[in-house]
Amino acid sequence: MSKAAPADWRRWLGPSLRSLPTMAWVLAGAQLINRMGGAVRIFMPLYLHQALHLPIEMVGWLLACNGLGMLAGAYGGGLMNDHWPARRLALIMLCGSAGCFLLYLCVEQPILLALVMMASGFMDTGFRPQIHRLIMETCSAESRVVAQSLNRVSINLAVSVAGVMGGLAASHDYRIVFILDSLTSALAALWLWWALRRHAGQAQAAVTRDTTGERHLQGPYQDGPLLAFMFGSLILRLVLEAIYSQLGNYTVSHYRLGPEGFGWQIALNGLLIVAVQIPLTSWCSRNAQPPVLMLAGALLMGLASAMLPLGQGVVWLSFSTVVWTVAEMVIMPTVIGVVMQRAEGRRTGHYLGIYTVAWSVASLLSPVCSSQLIRYFGAERMWYVNALCCVLAMPLLWRTSQRIQREESPGSAAAEAG
Repeated sequence: MSKAAPADWRRWLGPSLRSLPTMAWVLAGAQLINRMGGAVRIFMPLYLHQALHLPIEMVGWLLACNGLGMLAGAYGGGLMNDHWPARRLALIMLCGSAGCFLLYLCVEQPILLALVMMASGFMDTGFRPQIHRLIMETCSAESRVVAQSLNRVSINLAVSVAGVMGGLAASHDYRIVFILDSLTSALAALWLWWALRRHAGQAQAAVTRDTTGERHLQGPYQDGPLLAFMFGSLILRLVLEAIYSQLGNYTVSHYRLGPEGFGWQIALNGLLIVAVQIPLTSWCSRNAQPPVLMLAGALLMGLASAMLPLGQGVVWLSFSTVVWTVAEMVIMPTVIGVVMQRAEGRRTGHYLGIYTVAWSVASLLSPVCSSQLIRYFGAERMWYVNALCCVLAMPLLWRTSQRIQREESPGSAAAEAG
């Protein structure tokens, strides 16, 4: 009876959640605490322009420095966890983020701000590959996609809290935002340190597959199927980021709903992810393979993009939001699941670094590309181009995910070993 006691608190959960190890919940808690301090990213442009009175072009360059630091952190964080334990690197990144947020309180010169923003971006994004690596090390292959979904739910909950907290703090003093964000990063580090010590057995568990021989030396740079798959998924991510960056203005110009209309769509997106992500992922993992899921996600994303210019009114807009949110919920866990499947037994950190870099590149490039399409061709054509890109990506995603699944299946591994 005593052995069953630790799992009693999970009896009310669904089967997929009950199968998750305690460390999956610990990591989701760390993400929740850390991302609750995400208000700096939301309010930094306002702080630089309104509080420090920097010109708009200077604000743009400083934000670009932060983006450069994020790219370096995305790739460097992955590479480093091939050489040092991910649990140690996660704590370093969280403590570094806490220190960087405090530096904002005493730095106002543009050059120093650029350095701090680069360091802050590095620490913030460098934390993400460590979470993915810890999920790989502590969760079975069957439960990783559900663990990633739990991770996404915690992030969406935290972002909603961060927006409210940051807005209230910034209305009084922007320095409060930095203090709150530093505090949440420090609390996340403290929580993770305590939990890793308490559950040391799970935290230090090895990946399940055999990593002996020369296969562990293989990186992603000569892995053609993986690179082609990441390119196809990058196209979908570019379309998703275009929705996030351009839908606000389109809601005002085409739907005539005002800024609050876009706010309600983002709220609908977050609520759907919190309520539906884990049940949807559990159902998909039982009833569909990654190639089918990638096709379905790409089709839904393209459909949502094509829908936007075709209707009017809040009901039509909300329906399109539901469609692209479901696409997002299908695509995101599937992509990281495929990458983890391919990375196991290889240079895992490099694979996770490539994955994180791809998402960071999409976040940087998509607003620029979509705004240029709007400038030269109009917003309506931009949405149709996005839909066409999703359709064109479908054959590539189907072939590459099928090949990866075939090569990484247990039968294939046994044949290779024989």
